[in-house]
Amino acid sequence: MIIHRDAPGAFQGYLNDYENAGESFEDGWYFTGDACRETEEGHYVVTGRLSSRIKFGGDNIYPKNVETALASHPAVEDAAVVGIADDEWGEVPKAYVVGDDDLTAEELEDHCVEGDELEGYKRPREFEFVSALPENIDGIQNSGAVR
Repeated sequence: MIIHRDAPGAFQGYLNDYENAGESFEDGWYFTGDACRETEEGHYVVTGRLSSRIKFGGDNIYPKNVETALASHPAVEDAAVVGIADDEWGEVPKAYVVGDDDLTAEELEDHCVEGDELEGYKRPREFEFVSALPENIDGIQNSGAVR
């Protein structure tokens, strides 16, 4: 997403980080680093951060989309998805999942493949079950799928 610096609500820089702010501005335009799409009604919906996208072959996968699909499974409490290196595809999705003790990778794989929320190539290739996901300084979990 690119916003003109004179637009209402635009800002002049990052608090106490003016050096890095310069990298985001060019000729009066602010490059947010957000990916978005336009709806039929002419609105814009943010779909993810460009810096967090997973580069799968020639396609981009945004972790939030995969996390949302995983969170729709009733046994999933939370999920976070990251890209891991892959010799064939460049990167593939790996999911860290907080869920019921009896939840399996096979069950989540089936959920992703059989559901219509996620294109097949976006499904995680690896699952790791964890008791909790890390929180940021404000105590908010990093996942986009927090319920």
